[in-house]
Amino acid sequence: MMKLFRLERRNLSWVIAGFLFCLCARVCGEEASPPAEAVKGKPPEVPQRGEEVVVPTSEPAPMLALDTVVALVNGEAITLDDLQRESNVILEAWRQRVPPALWPKARERIVRSQLEALIDRKLILMEAKELGARVDESRVRETIHSLRELQTTYDGDLAKFLLAKGLTYRQLYRDIEEQLLFNGMLQEKVNPKVRVSPAEVEQYYKQNVEKFTEEAAIHCFGITFMKREDPEAAAAVLTKAREALRKVREGAYFPDVAKEYSEDPVRAEKGGDWGWITPGTLEAKASEAAFALKAGEYSGIVEGDAAHWILWVQEKREQSVIPLSAAWKEIELAIRAQKRDLEIHRWGQRLRLKAAITYPVPLSQILSQ
Repeated sequence: MMKLFRLERRNLSWVIAGFLFCLCARVCGEEASPPAEAVKGKPPEVPQRGEEVVVPTSEPAPMLALDTVVALVNGEAITLDDLQRESNVILEAWRQRVPPALWPKARERIVRSQLEALIDRKLILMEAKELGARVDESRVRETIHSLRELQTTYDGDLAKFLLAKGLTYRQLYRDIEEQLLFNGMLQEKVNPKVRVSPAEVEQYYKQNVEKFTEEAAIHCFGITFMKREDPEAAAAVLTKAREALRKVREGAYFPDVAKEYSEDPVRAEKGGDWGWITPGTLEAKASEAAFALKAGEYSGIVEGDAAHWILWVQEKREQSVIPLSAAWKEIELAIRAQKRDLEIHRWGQRLRLKAAITYPVPLSQILSQ
């Protein structure tokens, strides 16, 4: 019996948002948020599959074409292009958060995880087609013309949108059709199994309270005077700093004085605005002096290792903890997403038992690209 997934209109925005994330990850390579941390019962790390070829360091690995098949799932290909577009967003998000010494191992785990996720997704789509599930053509077309980027950036001009993304209409149609089909399967097979209890939300909050703690911070302005080694030049700098401090004390507007006197080439034009800073952001002496000030107060001349400063704290925010009631929805959604990923992983593992999966290219060679 054929099954038609007719998604309710109230769910359409959710579907579009999900598709845009995947489209950006696969086509645009734009920044995305890093993956959520796993909850208890997270999927096990993906095991090594097959023997990998070690490429001699004396001979660089040959470049792989984007259409190189990196996995075959029941005869259907996953290409290097598919894998790179799926992985690049997460790799970029994590690159700045992982120490350089640990990055090669972290990169390997991310790429391996994304490849296995692509295989799970393909297996689920295959099962959907075996069950006769399909998506109404009108729903696909409606979703295409509802894409936010298409409407806002390209004023609804589909041809320009496709050209910018390097897509044909057939490719875009197929991608959205598969996304809607995949989401439909999740709504039917996965979402009903996902439940989040109040006790789980409370436990997550208690175990991760530091994530909901806002550090003390100040909105600080500074007038910078660089130190000089020559005694006469050093004395001239201090004379200049005393003159600026006198003007501030006489009531001159601090940002105006900063524009006139500050030797900071970046912040002088902004009136010496350093923005919101937390303890430890500045050099120790400057940080100590700045956080000792009350809102609206300015310092004297603060001596640092390489510069002198006059500081002004415009606003001050004490450390605070976001209450559980305010964080409840965010925590619930995070746990729900993690549990859903776990169910998808388990589903994929069951489907793998009767699937033929091969890896034509060793992961070491993929990672060398």
